[in-house]
Amino acid sequence: MSEVKQSLVQVEKDVSETKDLVEAWGAVKTAGKFIKWLGSIATGLVAFYLLAKAGLQHMVGK
Repeated sequence: MSEVKQSLVQVEKDVSETKDLVEAWGAVKTAGKFIKWLGSIATGLVAFYLLAKAGLQHMVGK
């Protein structure tokens, strides 16, 4: 009976470690999505800035 309990304790430990890994992987995926989103926003802002700058230079004539 003690072998069964030890085995059960080991299985519970393994399941706990697996849950931790799954949670960590989910956090990494979420961070990756955020970085991708932030990069898209930054790209859009830079494009808007360059278009505005080019348009202003065209209007001023420089």
